[in-house]
Amino acid sequence: MKRRNKIYIGIIKTLSYSDVFDYPIRKRELWRFLNVKTRVNKDVFEKNLNQMVNTNQIKKKKEL
Repeated sequence: MKRRNKIYIGIIKTLSYSDVFDYPIRKRELWRFLNVKTRVNKDVFEKNLNQMVNTNQIKKKKEL
């Protein structure tokens, strides 16, 4: 993912916000509170999120 798209930026913003409060966020919460101004297709969100995990841009922890 060379070009930073709106979903990528929204994921980073949402994760950063939760990090300020030292609050681990679940994937469903990330989807719910995704910081973007337009509607996002959930499949596209999942694809972007998985790509970010697979390229080690973000780390995934075991979901509770």
